[in-house]
Amino acid sequence: MKAMSRSMVCAAQARRTFSIVLLCMIILMGMSGSVASIADASSTGQAALMNMEGAPSVSPTNSITVTFANAVLEGYGIEKRGSVNEDDDTLYDGEGYISYFFDEIGGAAEPVGSAAFTVDAAKAGLYELSLGYYIPEGYGDKVTRIQINGEGTGELTLDAPAAGTVRAEKMVSKVLLNAGNNTIQIMRGWGYYGIEHIKLAPADEAPLSNKLDADDSVKTGTLNNPEATAEARALMSYLLSQYGQKIISGQQTLEDVEWIKQQTGKYPAIFSTDLMDYSPSRVDHGASSTEVEKMIEWYKRGGIVSLCWHWNAPKGIGGNEPGNEWWRGFYTEFTTFDVEYALNHPDSEDYRLLIRDIDAIAVQLKRLQEANVPVLWRPLHEAEGTWFWWGAKGPEPAKQLYRLMYDRLTNDHKLNNLIWVWNSEKKDWYPGDDVVDMVSVDIYNPAGDYNPSIAKYEALVSLADNKKMAALAENGPIPDPDALQEYGADWSFFSTWTGDYIRDGKTNTIEHLKKVYQHDYVITLDELPADLYSNLDDKAENGESAGMTEANGQENNSEDDNVISMEPKNSFTDLEGHWAKNDIELMLNKKIVFGISHGQFAPDRPITRAEVAVLMARAMGLDAQPAAGKFSDVAKTSWYASAVEAVNEAGIMDGYADGNFQPHAQVTQEQLAVLIVRAAALAGQPLTETEYSLAGVTSERFAPQEWVNRAQAVVVIKRLMMDLNLIHA
Repeated sequence: MKAMSRSMVCAAQARRTFSIVLLCMIILMGMSGSVASIADASSTGQAALMNMEGAPSVSPTNSITVTFANAVLEGYGIEKRGSVNEDDDTLYDGEGYISYFFDEIGGAAEPVGSAAFTVDAAKAGLYELSLGYYIPEGYGDKVTRIQINGEGTGELTLDAPAAGTVRAEKMVSKVLLNAGNNTIQIMRGWGYYGIEHIKLAPADEAPLSNKLDADDSVKTGTLNNPEATAEARALMSYLLSQYGQKIISGQQTLEDVEWIKQQTGKYPAIFSTDLMDYSPSRVDHGASSTEVEKMIEWYKRGGIVSLCWHWNAPKGIGGNEPGNEWWRGFYTEFTTFDVEYALNHPDSEDYRLLIRDIDAIAVQLKRLQEANVPVLWRPLHEAEGTWFWWGAKGPEPAKQLYRLMYDRLTNDHKLNNLIWVWNSEKKDWYPGDDVVDMVSVDIYNPAGDYNPSIAKYEALVSLADNKKMAALAENGPIPDPDALQEYGADWSFFSTWTGDYIRDGKTNTIEHLKKVYQHDYVITLDELPADLYSNLDDKAENGESAGMTEANGQENNSEDDNVISMEPKNSFTDLEGHWAKNDIELMLNKKIVFGISHGQFAPDRPITRAEVAVLMARAMGLDAQPAAGKFSDVAKTSWYASAVEAVNEAGIMDGYADGNFQPHAQVTQEQLAVLIVRAAALAGQPLTETEYSLAGVTSERFAPQEWVNRAQAVVVIKRLMMDLNLIHA
């Protein structure tokens, strides 16, 4: 999507300039204007259309309707009709329409038929686009595509009219218009519908997406499971803190995650994967998987894990015969398994097989919970498409199966590390607020179409009455970050599908990928807080100071620096076999280091400035300083506030020019070396940075810009303390 100035966006939430605020105030005051004359539709051709004078005019103070008669047609199959019924329909009573009742012709010399309207916008900004349409009874919902000045808006659904009628009008999308002439082109999409008119109206101000308190006090940031793990709650809290502010990047498969790093220099924040090969009917055919191990490793790198399950049907699948292989068994057409029958017959073998499969997946999810990995869990995805067996019998069995799975995993298996993500925008498929933490949709726009899918976003937000965060769980082309902000499409995260969708150079060009991953609006792995899973609003909800627990689970506020036995009284559960185990345990017993939670130390997680401040203050025996609020981003009640004041007062750590300390920022090897040198100078023993370049601590030579993990920091600070005779091994 071509980038436009933010001043063009009337409804962009917190990013409005004064002129746009004034514009919206005028709209709210109810001022009205006149409708300009209808354009002469006798011109043909796109160039003539774009330069027409007297085009229907829309402004922030008026709405317009442009009928089918004013459209310019292009391509084969399409035609203008009067009050003519389609086929056997007897209910049409309108004045006419543009007919999309035709089939596409493969290899045709002409383009597929489309209709273009020209409208004049008095001011650039967001407008609501409605379509008046005709769909005969029994034809069901239809899907169209629209381009605004040559740029796509994604798939737009035309709902089947109410029973007994064949005509309807629907606001299908917000559109961003330039000042002056604009072309609105309606493509065929799935076809077999008629378009009577288009209507444009000033867009109402969108609700702020990060203000999601519902009338019944159900809040987006609160997980339904009251026993949710601290990590799951911390992740949910972080997602909410970024919602409406930035979008979090994601990618399917670890191989493609690494490929993105090679192309853009950045890792996505989210690694998305699949439990497909853990399905019992696939395991029975020899399938195996290491995805759980990959997820645990990604979590240790500080990343976020998202998970779906292409659930191979429990029975009724093929074997090794070509075209009907067993591994196709999650598709409706490749299984005879009837989910509706199974759910309606709880004493049947089919029902028992459903439970068997859910229990098998619970084993893998428990492995993640035992490793403290919170999961964005998206089961039964794309159910409304009916191409997967869990959606083949319609919404009621799909919702029933989802609720069964929620109950089984949450209450029977005590899986508390899951953030439950529903994956459909349709209200009749929604299983209920009490079992859904987030809502999502999968969108595969045409290659190179980077539109923000605002219509899908707003439909998803309204699905749960603005109570739940909305995410783009799967995508082909990644939405343009500038367009996301201009339209106010505040997706929580995106996750691009694998294979050609990311690597073919067309769906997402290399230039586009670089723009996305280097954009300020897009959060990548290196931009996630280093204490993402241990810091929950600075105070853990179980009453412990986040990140400040000793191995025995007791809060560590002691400043005792007495020499004690080298034999550790305590240790951490995740240090066995770790190269820094002895040093960490020594520093633990000196009351210098702390764990995170659940008796863990997280040795390989990048260390934060807040954690370094606490370590340095304890190591140097600095007197606790009252939290004076010197730094705007250090709350006086935070567990690291006094340490930050102490190391700053001592000249070991500085803040930033903007008045912030950035407590959750990660620390590079070079930065840690500088802090060590300053601390040594404070003790009267000047050193050089090269003496503390992490030699022997990292697996490679000194890399100044590489992040320091918690184990490395502890070992280097231990060396400093020994050199300064502050401790003795």
